[in-house]
Amino acid sequence: MKFLFILAFLFLNLSFAEDFNKIKNVEEFKSYMAKEHKFNEKELSKLFSDVKIQKDSLWFYTKPHKTDYKTHYWTDYSKNFLSKKKVQAGVDFLKKNNEALYKAYKEYKIPSAYIVAIIGIESNYGGFMGKNPTFDTLSTLAFKKNRRNSFFKKELEAYLLMTRKERVDPKEIKGSFAGAIGYCQFMPSNFKKVAVDLDENNQIRLDKPNDAIGSIANYLRISGWERGTPVAVEVNFDGKRFDKFKTGYTTSYDRNDLVGIKPVERFYYDKHVSLIKLKKKDSDELWYATKNFKVITTYNRSAYYAMAVHQLASKIKTEYLKQKNN
Repeated sequence: MKFLFILAFLFLNLSFAEDFNKIKNVEEFKSYMAKEHKFNEKELSKLFSDVKIQKDSLWFYTKPHKTDYKTHYWTDYSKNFLSKKKVQAGVDFLKKNNEALYKAYKEYKIPSAYIVAIIGIESNYGGFMGKNPTFDTLSTLAFKKNRRNSFFKKELEAYLLMTRKERVDPKEIKGSFAGAIGYCQFMPSNFKKVAVDLDENNQIRLDKPNDAIGSIANYLRISGWERGTPVAVEVNFDGKRFDKFKTGYTTSYDRNDLVGIKPVERFYYDKHVSLIKLKKKDSDELWYATKNFKVITTYNRSAYYAMAVHQLASKIKTEYLKQKNN
């Protein structure tokens, strides 16, 4: 009985190949790519002749779309991101890639610890960049019915342009269930906008640490990062729960109007701040956040994500300096 169950499980999780050339929209897409970008239709037909359907990806974008997600406690959200193991792995990554990080800092003025923290959260420092074949993932989501067909068709277009430019077999790259790739987990459409050849070898590979480091730095710079500006600071308030003012990274306050709220340490920032509330089981934690915090949210539009990046970066920097001085 157990053997039959295992067989059934394996059967359900197989990726079945399909000839996408039989799909009308694929024929239209190939004609568009040939006309707009000078692709060879025969080569595209060969690519689309053997697409492995990514069922998990398709399931995610066809299941009912929830808008009332349950609020998670900050401690539950952050515990894996801020563990001692995660911090030490970040220190090790920083040491190993110090030259590339220094080069990125010189060029884009982004603190190394924040680049490392993003890589740590996005791909576990390159330890998990995804196992899904990116061409198959994007083709599945572009042409099999789901709520984001148009978006993924654009991403597939960007992906094919990227692989042609960088002389990479489209079938070679693997990524997330949504088509994000590399240490930085960029979607292909971000490639043209922000990806850089940091190691200057005439090829940009986001699955290599140097180019991923440079590309994240360039992304943050383009998104408005201000050199020398702090990211966030914890503040004190009366009580255990906070509901006196609206919170979230889209809020904006003059600090003089936030009566009863004081930073726990010196905070050199004279512009408007956002109020970020981290909900815990028995209390709330409150922070001032600056423009640079909002820049991090452009990577992932979540205050918890940006705070995890900030706190992980701070811990990595502290631990790195501690080990360096010992």
